[in-house]
Amino acid sequence: MRTLGLFSLVIILLLLSACGSKDTLTGGPVDEVNPEILSVYPEELQDIGSGEIELVFSKDLDKVSVDRAIYIYPAVENLEVKIKKSTVKITFEPTLQEDTNYYLTINSNLKDVRNNSFEKPQTLTFKHGKLNTYKVRGVITYEDETLKGKPVSLSLLTSDSLLVMNTTLESDRFEIEYLNPADYLLRSYADVNDNTRYDFGKDLFYEGIFQQSERSARLYHALADSTLPKIRSGRFQYRTQLSLNLSEEISKFESIKITAKNDSITIPYTFAVINEKYLNLITEPVDTLTYKVSIEGMEDLKGNIREATAINVKGVTIRDTIPPTILSTEPEDGRTVKTLNPEITITFSEIIPKQYLGCNLYEIETGKEIKLTNLKGNNSTVIFMPIQKLRPYYSYRFVVNNSTADTAFNYMKEDYEIVFLPVAEQ
Repeated sequence: MRTLGLFSLVIILLLLSACGSKDTLTGGPVDEVNPEILSVYPEELQDIGSGEIELVFSKDLDKVSVDRAIYIYPAVENLEVKIKKSTVKITFEPTLQEDTNYYLTINSNLKDVRNNSFEKPQTLTFKHGKLNTYKVRGVITYEDETLKGKPVSLSLLTSDSLLVMNTTLESDRFEIEYLNPADYLLRSYADVNDNTRYDFGKDLFYEGIFQQSERSARLYHALADSTLPKIRSGRFQYRTQLSLNLSEEISKFESIKITAKNDSITIPYTFAVINEKYLNLITEPVDTLTYKVSIEGMEDLKGNIREATAINVKGVTIRDTIPPTILSTEPEDGRTVKTLNPEITITFSEIIPKQYLGCNLYEIETGKEIKLTNLKGNNSTVIFMPIQKLRPYYSYRFVVNNSTADTAFNYMKEDYEIVFLPVAEQ
């Protein structure tokens, strides 16, 4: 009995020593792996008329978090979400809208049983009836180019602000496919401080409407502020060309009025083009008088609107005798393009009216002329697109004819040509 007592005492001392050790076992490495989707049934772009969708994840899920993470647009009736370990089964009434795409979004509220979040929102696209193939595409630009390359989160909403889908953009050019034809509200932010949420005044932000009639969107990311745009200065370069220097780039304006100060005669204008921080106008001829230039409803890229602003500008009688020149083209001469429906962009040194613009496109191997449609004109930048698909690996010659003239009827000195090669297969 005494021996047994001593043995018990030794065991107790060993246990107490282990408890005080700095090398106590921790139970292995901490689980920090994010859950991922392994499979989807039905597969994406398939019909969900059965009223069921099943998702299988890489890890067992926290049931409470899943309910907050699942969103379907358009709305379905009697939505029910059931979770069994790593499998999520979604059921709903199969009475869906005909020929409509449905979007299932899983956001970062979803967590596994170890509290690891779904890394970034993901939207899965399904259909009921005909699959719609409408696209929204565009390019992202930045107020501060040094912040370029940060993750960009984009939300598509209906024009009355119902969420359609979330997505993360991987580059400065994007294309979102398989949408239902509609006008969309685009809302995005660049996550400057990498905390996966939008912080007002810290992260770059954009919001704007994309209409069905538009070819592409420009998402200008800027820090949110409340500074109103204003006219810094203005000058008549020629008797029919007025350039206004603005405090920042604007998106639009309601009206412009140019009035001679001595007799209140209004000077009409034919074109007004926004070019970054400049607003360039083609006007009727002015004299050496002082003119009051008033702008109403001037709105900047952040949605700040100045109701009215004005500036005095001295007129000149100098005539424009300089012919227009081409500053750049896209594509450049001798380049390949990875599409059979290329947009051909020409940037001139000044505004070129549509009716004074002469351009042609030829297939070099056959000499055949390809008809063009003018996507953008009455501007210093014009955009054309062939009305039919081009043939891959055939060379094409685009010509800006010397019949092209500016608003003062100055003609280009000679034809301007570029040659390009489409290499896309479809």
